[in-house]
Amino acid sequence: MKRCLMSGLLLVFMFFAVSTSGFAAAAPVDDAAPSLQVQLNGSIVNAPPYMSVIEGQVMVPLRWSADVLGATSVEWDAATRTVTITTPQDFYSMEKFKSYANAMQSPIDEYNEQIWPLPDRVKDIQVPDLVSDRPWVLNLKQFNPEREGLTLPMPRDNMTINITSDDGVYQHSSVANSIENHQGHYYLPMDWLGYLFNARVSYNEAANILSIQTPDLEQIKSEIERIENALIPDSAEEAVKLWGRGMQTRNGALQYSALSPQLRQEADKSAYVRQSYWVTGCSSPQVGPITIKSRNELSDTKVEYTISFPEIFSGQTHAIATEKMVVEKLTDNSQAGWFITQILKTSGYGIIDDETTSLDNGKVVFIKDN
Repeated sequence: MKRCLMSGLLLVFMFFAVSTSGFAAAAPVDDAAPSLQVQLNGSIVNAPPYMSVIEGQVMVPLRWSADVLGATSVEWDAATRTVTITTPQDFYSMEKFKSYANAMQSPIDEYNEQIWPLPDRVKDIQVPDLVSDRPWVLNLKQFNPEREGLTLPMPRDNMTINITSDDGVYQHSSVANSIENHQGHYYLPMDWLGYLFNARVSYNEAANILSIQTPDLEQIKSEIERIENALIPDSAEEAVKLWGRGMQTRNGALQYSALSPQLRQEADKSAYVRQSYWVTGCSSPQVGPITIKSRNELSDTKVEYTISFPEIFSGQTHAIATEKMVVEKLTDNSQAGWFITQILKTSGYGIIDDETTSLDNGKVVFIKDN
């Protein structure tokens, strides 16, 4: 397993209307409906009652949110205070797109100059703002008042929220603390809609309108194809550097773009894709400056590389890691390029988990890195 000395990733997530004895059905709209309006994809929809605004966040009912955003089922476990939401959402495409969008941005940290650069042709590629990347507000101060003196804080109401794809392949989980109970229905800050369903939410205080915009999946898929075509490596070294930059920035999509179609199939099975939003490796130790230690030309279309890098922990070198891979010239989507076809030795920081992958007579072989 990876040598993570500190937690590498904190997963987070969201919501839905439950009752104290079970998950309540959507609350009916009555004559006392609030003046606040809700727009879903530009159209006004019926808004349930009790949607207050706290610290700039509209408190939205979970069951109602599940209904309007397409969940196929919502189940409540009263014993564990856990709500499980099943949805047909295409987590794979949306999270992959966000990873590519992040890859097109230069990281800002003390190691920036030591990170292998993107190819010049893609440095200025424009990625449309299809999925919100603003910081979400999931916890409100009102529900977590500051502790005074030695007085312990009051016990807080909370719930665990699981969201899963219809096939059960994707599953994310988190605990929600900023919740309100109105007549057996739980309400959470609107930004949970972004976490759960990748919806774009905004509140216009002057007009008292909550706007919810669902992702355009077809455009997202089109952008993924455009970005992947632009990233097709022109040389064997470029493929290695895409892979390395992806490890240095913990960006799974960038690593994915350097892999052959066969190895992409293996990457698709990774927990980094299915449960960690395409974020790879560890927050600490992290991949330091990468050096190409050797280049062995096996043929005109096949090159073997060995790379090494320090594992950086608290600004200091913790250990030296080594990777070995084979890069070949292939045709992908009718475009010729160089792709990693075998990973002979892995450090555990890449999107293909803790085991190395190679192809032996068309079969995938896993080799432990000892």
